[in-house]
Amino acid sequence: TAKGYAPGEGAAALYTATPELADRDTGIRVQLLNEMSDMELVRLLQDDAWGAQEKMDGRRQVVRKVDDTITGSNRKGLLVALPDALVSSALQLTGSVALDGEAIGESLYAFDLLIDQGRPIRGEDYIYRYGRLEVLLGAQRRDAIKLVPLAVGTVAKRALLARLRASLAEGIVLKRLHAPSTPGRPDKGGDALKFKFYATGSFLVSKLNQKRSVALQLADGTGVGNCTIPPNKAVPPVGSIVEIRYLYCFKGGSLYQPIYLGMRDDVEVRDCTAAQIKFRAAGAEDDDNN
Repeated sequence: TAKGYAPGEGAAALYTATPELADRDTGIRVQLLNEMSDMELVRLLQDDAWGAQEKMDGRRQVVRKVDDTITGSNRKGLLVALPDALVSSALQLTGSVALDGEAIGESLYAFDLLIDQGRPIRGEDYIYRYGRLEVLLGAQRRDAIKLVPLAVGTVAKRALLARLRASLAEGIVLKRLHAPSTPGRPDKGGDALKFKFYATGSFLVSKLNQKRSVALQLADGTGVGNCTIPPNKAVPPVGSIVEIRYLYCFKGGSLYQPIYLGMRDDVEVRDCTAAQIKFRAAGAEDDDNN
């Protein structure tokens, strides 16, 4: 409650302390993923109770259609604007539905269905929800809404992992096939886990340097080095939260091989902590081919 939330049904807490956020609250909360270890990845690839999908390199987004009204919400459940192309594609969907996925450019890469023909189904098994999503998106081509393929079985999951590594994808997600979509992030584990092939993190811009470079820091003021902003992207202002891809971070030092991905308006300052950082293992050697 100190952070502006009020108790609600299940995990669907509402914003109350900040009126402008309350006006944008859709009431929809998404399931957030914890990281898995290398050993967990090996084990779950062999477990037929789990399916696998590509971890898309975008922003979490729910697209909802009610009659002829299309709305979008971010990972915090707040209303966000949608590209015209995505709205156009969503209008072609049949019935009142809510799709969960990752927004990349003007497209939504959908991997879950939370509402089907006006009926909330997040309490159903994932394999059922995914099947309904296949039916919904399989009726006709929709350029701006794409289905994220699901690999089932050890052979298919291992093949997917190999393809993703070869294509330099962000990572892989393992989901328990007979589990509901539970809002929020569990303290540990969960029915949906992610494994990144490289690290990403959210950091605060503390200073603008020369030659399109910015200084980065954590919420507690700890600096984590600098990052160059590509010529095709606007330089983020001081105080903004940005997403950075990197190989690892030196203990007490800087991010190694940082790459600027963009600004984040769906992450809180309090989330920019050292807990999210992947540190370099003691005694590890630099390897630019990883």
